[in-house]
Amino acid sequence: MVKRNFLTSLDQERYRIVRVIGRQAQKLGLKAYLVGGIVRDLILKRPNLDLDIAVEGDNFALVARMAKLLKARPVIHQVYKTATLYDKKGRRIDFAGARWETYARPGALPTVRAGSLKDDLLRRDFTVNALALSIHPDSFGALIDVCGGLEDLSKGRIRVFHDKSFIDDPTRILRAVRFEERLAFRLEAKTKKLLQEALNKRAYLTVTAPRYFVEFKKILMEDDPCAPLQRLLRLNAVQIAGVTIRPRWERLKVLYNRMKQLKTYSFYRNYERWWLLYLMAVLEDVQTGSLKRLLKEIQIKKEYEKAILVSQEAARIKKTLSKKILTNSQIYKILKKYPSDTILYVHACASHDRVHQRIERYLKDLCRMSLRISGHDLKRLGVPSGQRIGFVLKEVLYRKMDSNLRTKSQELKAAKEFVLR
Repeated sequence: MVKRNFLTSLDQERYRIVRVIGRQAQKLGLKAYLVGGIVRDLILKRPNLDLDIAVEGDNFALVARMAKLLKARPVIHQVYKTATLYDKKGRRIDFAGARWETYARPGALPTVRAGSLKDDLLRRDFTVNALALSIHPDSFGALIDVCGGLEDLSKGRIRVFHDKSFIDDPTRILRAVRFEERLAFRLEAKTKKLLQEALNKRAYLTVTAPRYFVEFKKILMEDDPCAPLQRLLRLNAVQIAGVTIRPRWERLKVLYNRMKQLKTYSFYRNYERWWLLYLMAVLEDVQTGSLKRLLKEIQIKKEYEKAILVSQEAARIKKTLSKKILTNSQIYKILKKYPSDTILYVHACASHDRVHQRIERYLKDLCRMSLRISGHDLKRLGVPSGQRIGFVLKEVLYRKMDSNLRTKSQELKAAKEFVLR
């Protein structure tokens, strides 16, 4: 144990919550600890909003007590002895009963049994993620290090616990690279050798495609996923559902630099699927047949599947939008049929200013444009019910885009012209 109390680096609200959890655990005769990445980041003085609690004893009794005190909604997972509390502010606290795990076969989900804190720490992926801070009132803030994780943090290295670590759970290959690049650490020599051996044995094929993709997606969600992706490329380790991916590094870097700019635009302010754009870039050169099979195997949402498949048309969309002359309605017709994610991808990876300007015009104005007149107005003009009304309204909308119809009377005049024709 180390005397320094790293818990004092928590913000005031989370410090208060951790204090309460520790006191309630004591009242229940339990011991609770802050564990995992947040401990690592507190020591490294890096931001981290997670609260992961490991409990020796009846984890769910503590969860029930804290749910009542915090007026939070509990989500229980009996099989893995875990639970999550969601409070009214959208914050989450993860609880897990201290446990140890065994693997029936390589790549399988682990079999879980109750254990001690030491068991719980030694089952983790890397030593730097196997540190704990006691939140028990009698030892509040005491650091527990059972595997030299603190020394590895000080030396900036990623180290696994045993020789079969990457074989037991090949998703650790992705996590090793992600943490190495995020923390600016390096793989310890033996760990690097074991990782390469696991790749040579194609250990990743023992993991279900959806589970492997969950970890791959975490790389795409990093602030800068380019560095870990490049590292995976050097290791020849960009594998999804058994398909070897070789994305163009230059495309990824251009996308990263462009997205930093796009995130400042008002119409992208609430956009949250930036990872999907990176996935489009990673998969853009995959043949359509292989891509469809891959997307089916990873069980990605249908809306994302559609956006990714259509993104293979990005080069054609960019070429069409770069034409010297296009009316507003032509721009609208080109882009209206594509998912918003695909449009954003084209916006991010295009190099032509004309393409950027036209997509921005579409997003700011054209896609939001509506008419003052309605089908009832057209019926009064003698237009019969049915498809004809929709056709006339659409043509008036195009005229409004190109001729700047400002009033309802101008729209009605345009509608009359179409009806007479």
